[in-house]
Amino acid sequence: MIFTNEEYADIHFCYGFCDGNAEAAVREYRRRYPNRRLPSAQVFSRTHQNFRNFGLGGNVDHNRNRQNNNNQNRILRAFDNNPRLSSRRAAHQLQISKSQILRTLRNNHKHAYHLQPVHHLHPGDPEQRKCCANNNYSFRDSTDSPDEWISTPHRAFSKFSTNLEFSENILLFLISGL
Repeated sequence: MIFTNEEYADIHFCYGFCDGNAEAAVREYRRRYPNRRLPSAQVFSRTHQNFRNFGLGGNVDHNRNRQNNNNQNRILRAFDNNPRLSSRRAAHQLQISKSQILRTLRNNHKHAYHLQPVHHLHPGDPEQRKCCANNNYSFRDSTDSPDEWISTPHRAFSKFSTNLEFSENILLFLISGL
């Protein structure tokens, strides 16, 4: 059960008032604060022990923030050094959860990519793809109009799809969900 900071301060005060006797502290707390939730004797002793070990709690959050900043810097450095690094491989190499890696990338406006090989693209391919999309009725039903697609020799744009970048043998897709 989680208590407010004020309740924890009163719990610790009652524990000290009763000279470290947790059972007596429960009775004293009940007498002083009849309208509050009543913590168990274990809460009194654990609260006191936590204050002894960690202080008032500010240092715990400070250390956690420092660790998160260190992890964030390690993640960003890894992806700056190798933009083709997958989130799964980065998680394994850095010993950080995949969700934290993806969250860090998203919060820093970066995206994880994965490579997918495609057939060699020729100069007229983007226009053929647009024509194919216009003639595919199931594709048409999923978009507002056939004029949504804009093609250039190296890119195909749609207001509903990811920007697809064509290189010689590689097509980069953003991982869905980011």
